[in-house]
Amino acid sequence: MRKITRWDVFFTLVNLRNEKKSSVSIVEISKTLKASKKSVYNQLRILINKKLVIKADNYLPKINPRQGSIYYSLIKIYEFSTKNRVNYNLLLNKNLFAIVGSKKSTLELVDIKGIHYETFKKYLSLMLKLSFAMIIKQKPLKIRLLHHPILQDIYIVNKKVYSDKLHYFNSKDEEFYLKSISEMINSIDAKSVKFKKIDKKQRILFIAHTTQLEGNPMQFTEVKDLIENNKTFDYEKNVTRENKNMDAAMNMMEQFRGTDLTLAKIKKVHYQVQKYLDKDKIPWKKIAGKRRDVSVRISNNPKFKLSPVTQIDVLLESFIIILNNGLERLKKIPNTPLNLKKKIEFATWVHSEFQHVHPFIDGNSRTTRILFNHVLTEFSIPLTDIYFVKEYIDVTKGETSRDDKKLYSFFLHLIYDNMLRLISEMES
Repeated sequence: MRKITRWDVFFTLVNLRNEKKSSVSIVEISKTLKASKKSVYNQLRILINKKLVIKADNYLPKINPRQGSIYYSLIKIYEFSTKNRVNYNLLLNKNLFAIVGSKKSTLELVDIKGIHYETFKKYLSLMLKLSFAMIIKQKPLKIRLLHHPILQDIYIVNKKVYSDKLHYFNSKDEEFYLKSISEMINSIDAKSVKFKKIDKKQRILFIAHTTQLEGNPMQFTEVKDLIENNKTFDYEKNVTRENKNMDAAMNMMEQFRGTDLTLAKIKKVHYQVQKYLDKDKIPWKKIAGKRRDVSVRISNNPKFKLSPVTQIDVLLESFIIILNNGLERLKKIPNTPLNLKKKIEFATWVHSEFQHVHPFIDGNSRTTRILFNHVLTEFSIPLTDIYFVKEYIDVTKGETSRDDKKLYSFFLHLIYDNMLRLISEMES
């Protein structure tokens, strides 16, 4: 008989009840889990004490107004773990919460209390895989905790308050970040073999995270195997296609480096982004590389303003002119702190403007992120991985009104973090 946890029993109970639409017996849970009735009974007692399960004729999951938020958070954690092929017991383990529940946003080994080093490495590996954290320095090890939507549910289950408020920067912070980014950029040998190797990894991280932002479940290591080794996975075809498409779209955009961008070139990039990916009942050939002729909206956020169909052509024409003029003007100046401010503000505008014009039926945000990185790399700023999931959504598709200053602050922080990680890997 296998060893089971209370979460094994709880989720089995929920699933069986959803199937039966009636109460569930210990025998049924035991049979499903291939565990002894005694072990199931012992775990049920724990769940009853936690007020998550109520005993009636048999046992029922309890949806209690006082415990309702915990119940629904548990269900979301279960769905998240299933989608991402992770054992839910790891997400609900006290060792994980000992790390992600830290009040600090940046952690070193000395900050991790009561966890064996090997256990810490196990959970750090999980956190990196799920974008809960990133390593910003190898020696001594330093990690930055990232905001992820599912962490709010992990906090709720642990009866703690989760803060996901983005820290916006004052002028002193901005001066420090710009100066640091400038120094790090100027210290890099972009022609070195080591930089090219790290940049290749960064590119795949960007692809994995940019599709994850759209709900794609593939993790970095899987995307790496898919792109580098053409490895097959048992996901739906569209899941792997979306990542392959991003790789092809970035290859396409790289061909345009050093040249003026035109609407035709951007449409070619979008064609690669959307290739073979239908949208609802619309065939992909009617979407890929084609300007939309219907109104669209951002899911779950009707306040996000998108351009009317009648204004798209005029706005795109203006966008292309400003884009090329800005690239030509700003590429000529060195990456001093003051000049970097201008360049990052310009890249921010490119991102914000294109996302609000929203010229295609689908694939706008993926194309926007490729454009954003194209601008940065034209300014000799290394490719920037977008891994702050919650914050990024909050200042882009989650915003209620356009605020390029907030978005600039976010990107400044993001580029700084990316540069720290790059320098750390260059030095290791």
